[in-house]
Amino acid sequence: QTTIENYEGGLERHTPAQTLGTNLLLETTDKGVDREEKNGDMKVLHGEYGVLYFFLTIWGFGAAGLLFYNGLLLHRMKKRLSNAVHREENIYVSEQIASPFVMGSIRPRIYLPGNMGQEEESYILCHERIHIRRRDYLVKSIAFVLTCLYWYNPFVWAAFWFMGQDMEMSCDEAVVKKLGTRVRKPYSQSLLN
Repeated sequence: QTTIENYEGGLERHTPAQTLGTNLLLETTDKGVDREEKNGDMKVLHGEYGVLYFFLTIWGFGAAGLLFYNGLLLHRMKKRLSNAVHREENIYVSEQIASPFVMGSIRPRIYLPGNMGQEEESYILCHERIHIRRRDYLVKSIAFVLTCLYWYNPFVWAAFWFMGQDMEMSCDEAVVKKLGTRVRKPYSQSLLN
C-alpha cells in the first residue's frame, strides 16, 4: 500500500515504512529543538556548553600567555643584540651573551660571545652551521608553537625538551664526524666551557 502526498506543488509516493521513518525523524528533531528552546541560554551557561567554554577560555589564556611571554623574551634578546658586531656572512659577535646560538627564521644568524678562542670558535661555528643546514631553527619554532597550543599536556613539554637535547647531541656528533676524532677532546672541552 502506498500513500500520495502533495509536496511543493508535486506529488510524491511513499511506502508506509518511508512515511513512518520520516515521521519518527521529524518528531525526534522537533523534540530536540523544543528542549533546547525551552532551556535557552541556561543550557549554554550551566550545561555541557558552559563547561566547554570554561575550559576553552583557560586553554586560550594559557596559549596566549605563553606566546606573549616568548614574544617578550624575544624582544628583550633583540634589544641585547642590537649592538652585536657583524663579522662576516651571517656571523655576529656580542659581549652581551654567554653562549652561542642561532636566531632568526627567514635569515638565520649565528651569534657568538666575544670571549671565544680561535680553535673553540671554529668548532662552535661548525656546530651552528649544521643547525642551519638542517633547519633546526624552523623545526624548533614550529615545535614551540605546538607546545604552546598543547601547554596543558606534560608529555608535549617533555617531547619538546627531548627534541632540543637530541638536536644538540646530533649536531655534536656531526661536528666530530666532520672534523675527525682528533677534535673530540678539545670540542668536548669547548662544550663544557
